[in-house]
Amino acid sequence: MYKLMVLYVLCLVPIYARFLEVDPAREFVNSYSYTGNNPVNLIDPTGKLVTVARQQRKGQKDLVVIRLTGKLLIEAQDGIRGHKGLSDEMIESARQRIVDQFRKSFSGEGRKIEFRGELELTVASESNPIHRSDHIFRVVNDGQIPIETSREEGDKSNVAGYAPGFQKNIWLNVELIKRELAQVGAYQNSGFGEGMAPTLERTSAHEAGHSMGLRHPNKNELLFNNLMHQSSEPRGGLEVVEEQILGIEYLFNTGQLNQDN
Repeated sequence: MYKLMVLYVLCLVPIYARFLEVDPAREFVNSYSYTGNNPVNLIDPTGKLVTVARQQRKGQKDLVVIRLTGKLLIEAQDGIRGHKGLSDEMIESARQRIVDQFRKSFSGEGRKIEFRGELELTVASESNPIHRSDHIFRVVNDGQIPIETSREEGDKSNVAGYAPGFQKNIWLNVELIKRELAQVGAYQNSGFGEGMAPTLERTSAHEAGHSMGLRHPNKNELLFNNLMHQSSEPRGGLEVVEEQILGIEYLFNTGQLNQDN
């Protein structure tokens, strides 16, 4: 017989240096490995917390996987204008839209690497409580996003979203839920709605980028259709580039991400 060790929440067989259970996130080619065989740089207390992991692949570009685990917290008491509260169907639709756009925006290929974004997002409830490790997507009423503004008397109405850099709270205006992506015209495939209105898809991915340390590009950077432009910037879109992914990887490896608020 061989001895077993419990490392965080998984059972390890030391003699084989392998776990008896697969990693719940299945982030690596070998799902029985711990942190993709990179324990020097990464820890994984629950099998879910690897945020950035690089897979070296023979004969191919390295694959960088960026993964967030979080909760969708509905704090909007009044629901959307014109609706009484938020139905379960509306909440689930919003959750799926956020997940899908994170995956699309943070996945792609550059000159040196391929990259993939993954978001495990569930709805917070009494039976699914928020953990300290979670990124929290907070859906709040219009005017309740905690950001300083230059408007008169600190008016915060129509602020679409906010996320402090490097931290795990992401605020979203509940009014975004009713807005749809523009399907035709000048703003098609831009991430904006009609009239360049902010949308749930673009705002949630944009603010997640801020939580992972990405900043707004300056006017001299030739980044067209980029996710991190402010919503008032015509060059805004839904894409991120390789340099931004490598920046997130660097911040993660140097311990600058996932700070408590």
